[in-house]
Amino acid sequence: MTTQTPHPKTEQPAVRWKPRVANASRVAQAAALGATPLQARLVAARIPEDSIDLAHFFDPRSHVISWRQLPDIHAAADCIADAIEQGEHIACVVDHDADGITSHCVLWEALTLCMGVPVDRIHSVTSHRTKEGYGVSSKLVERVLQLVPRPALVITADQGSTDEPRIRELLEKGIKTVVSDHHGLPKEGPPASAVACVNPARTDVPASDPNIAGCMVAMLLMAATRDKLIERGTLPTDAPSLARVMDAVAIGTTADAVDLGRSATNRFIVRAGLKRMNALQRPFLKALSEVEPPPWDSQTIAYRLGPVCNAHGRIDDATAGLEALTTPHLERARELVAILRDANERRKVIEKRVTAQAMALASDAVAQGCIGLALILPDGHPGVHGISSSRVVEAWGRPTVCLSPHMEDAQVLTGSVRSVPGFHVREALESIATNHPELELLAGGHAGAGGVRLPASRGLLFCAIWDATVSAAFQGKAPPIEKFHDGALGHELGPQALAEIEALDPWGRGFELPVFCDTFQLLGIKPVGDGTHLRLEMTDVKGRRWNAIWFRAIEAGQVPPLAPGAVRIVYRLQRPGPRSTQAVEIHVQAASNVVQTPIN
Repeated sequence: MTTQTPHPKTEQPAVRWKPRVANASRVAQAAALGATPLQARLVAARIPEDSIDLAHFFDPRSHVISWRQLPDIHAAADCIADAIEQGEHIACVVDHDADGITSHCVLWEALTLCMGVPVDRIHSVTSHRTKEGYGVSSKLVERVLQLVPRPALVITADQGSTDEPRIRELLEKGIKTVVSDHHGLPKEGPPASAVACVNPARTDVPASDPNIAGCMVAMLLMAATRDKLIERGTLPTDAPSLARVMDAVAIGTTADAVDLGRSATNRFIVRAGLKRMNALQRPFLKALSEVEPPPWDSQTIAYRLGPVCNAHGRIDDATAGLEALTTPHLERARELVAILRDANERRKVIEKRVTAQAMALASDAVAQGCIGLALILPDGHPGVHGISSSRVVEAWGRPTVCLSPHMEDAQVLTGSVRSVPGFHVREALESIATNHPELELLAGGHAGAGGVRLPASRGLLFCAIWDATVSAAFQGKAPPIEKFHDGALGHELGPQALAEIEALDPWGRGFELPVFCDTFQLLGIKPVGDGTHLRLEMTDVKGRRWNAIWFRAIEAGQVPPLAPGAVRIVYRLQRPGPRSTQAVEIHVQAASNVVQTPIN
């Protein structure tokens, strides 16, 4: 099926929807493990035979990574245990995103509530997105050195693997560093000046599960430290466990979009964490439930809760998020939820403006023949660069970098990269930095995303080199925009099908939500909301009437692209909202009249 969301101003390329193929032997394996026919088909189409054992997929608890399988873990845990026993001050230095602030929650509560470290011995330090950028930057080091009392030990979370020069500076000032992280490492390897680098992405000492998030690495590090203290007799054998932080780890894991298909650890921690989240044991979650009613699932985290937790860190500093997750006081949690929700609304306004600029520049770049899109936004915002890059990739199907002048230094550009299948971001950036030292490029990331920093005077040169690099990777032809559906539902449209889908939660990267393709009779269609969404009235093959919603289908004032009659709808099933009168909601992803565009 070929469809095109009708946006004539941007002239975006067509999207080709292709059916997923379910491996017959995997279908049989899934069925033998108790999956329904619908579940077996969905799992088999997403989990290839050379990845996770399906028994581990359906029952991940016994296949969770142990802290003993992480590199440098004994050195790291011994160092932290020594600092605790010696009464030293410790700085928890974390990233400003959702993974970072949930990692902070893990470190803070493990140290204070599980291991008895007095709160006045713990410093909380988060990198500042707009002023400092990602990682253990020089400005962040300056702040650490100004802490009173000065810490003897820094524990990083969700960052630090690429920050050897700054970690060496800390060591020269008498401060040891334990790095906990999950991002890719530079060619030089882990930071030599760190006491330890606990990172499952290391290739010199590979871990059994390289797909876990930074917050999960932090939890395993704290579990190892707790065990060390019990072994030494410093803690009793019945010391509080780290189960209390599973809710935070579930939020960070889901929000950071790590693989939820191939990793038994990720599937287990999100499932277990969601149970604790829905029990509302944390004051922050209790306060959040008053404006975002449970029950919550992985999609709730990804699209509603995670963005709220992350919002202040996107547009300013992440301190409000750090405090919200750890406050023991419900009234303070309510105040912080209001602050974070307000920040999220401001983020949406910024995102809309910046994305509109990026889309216009992308349209111009494509018209000029660019395959790799590097877009310099004079009025951009680092808090939404990644989101805007993702929107451009969705529309144009090309690896994209959105950059803008640094808020503290206009002579510097910073930006975020998002990619498409078949183009590895970190490898591309490493190649560019190596082959073009004149760019003075600082970069990092992983296969699908990354970040860059370079002098503004080199911006146009970088744009040209990025385009040439992407073009070479795709032999001078823009990659096709392909999306996948699961074919016909093959099940009566209704709550039973939705229940079987929800039973496979968590859904996310590596285990994408199912999208079905079926024929309906369209009775009527009209714009709703701000005029960009469409409400479809239709009947299914049994003659039952349904209302469906197609978000962002058209531009305001544009004529709907469908005529009454037989239509092929690509759609998702969603849990009905509180005001819905239907057993399930139908969210349209694409549609066409059968006589116009037959779907295979």
